[in-house]
Amino acid sequence: MEELIQMVEQKSIVSEKIYNIFTRKNAGIILTDLILVNYSAALEIFEVFSMQYEHELEKIFNDMFDNLRERKLSFPSYDNFGRFSMKMLQELGSYSEATVILSDILEYVGLGVNRYSIQRLISENRNNKSIPSVIRNRWDSN
Repeated sequence: MEELIQMVEQKSIVSEKIYNIFTRKNAGIILTDLILVNYSAALEIFEVFSMQYEHELEKIFNDMFDNLRERKLSFPSYDNFGRFSMKMLQELGSYSEATVILSDILEYVGLGVNRYSIQRLISENRNNKSIPSVIRNRWDSN
């Protein structure tokens, strides 16, 4: 994780290194920890990673979601996962299993953990055309 943060701080993000880190067995734990320690670094890394390795996102996000549900965090810590998920939904733009998982994370944080800031974020993005309509329609049914 420290190597990832250093890449961001030194503005030398190397896709191959990111790929090697996030295709390990514990990628979900690494991403969960990175979001907790340095949300902005996690976002920057995944904006780059998702452009080249979108096919890997479903497994990583699913593992992260599993790890997130197993942990007991302070309530404000959950907000970073909601914000990260919303940003990634906007970045990805097209419907995929990865976007379904991101939406599940948003719903878990907003409704399951009952974070009002994430409920508000979902509400504010119900008409955001950069988010796949299938995902936005899911929010309308909640």
